[in-house]
Amino acid sequence: MNIILTGIISGFRSIKEIGCWSFGVHTQEIPDSTAMSLKNLHGNYVKILITDNEINHEQIEAVKHFPVDVDEKWSPSQKQRFAIIEWAVRKGITDQKEQEKFYRDAIERNIKHVNRQDI
Repeated sequence: MNIILTGIISGFRSIKEIGCWSFGVHTQEIPDSTAMSLKNLHGNYVKILITDNEINHEQIEAVKHFPVDVDEKWSPSQKQRFAIIEWAVRKGITDQKEQEKFYRDAIERNIKHVNRQDI
């Protein structure tokens, strides 16, 4: 599926995963079928080319050969974060700030454990 749109970057923020970002795009009017196609892609990996110029042949080739990792929906660090937060919930920690503290403490303990290993 290929969808080409014009739009405006409407929001940009960092998320908890280091080096990861979230951004939004406001489009002009698009057909309902295009909107539904986009909605069906929610949660999937896609290729994105953002440019404020005309798209040229070099960009098309770069996008064509850019890999999309579809084997896993979540990165290992995301899976680890989800597991630790779930662990916190099972321990009865429901406050988001306390869950974040629990997560950071668990990561620090893991880092210290790995650093003590004779690898």
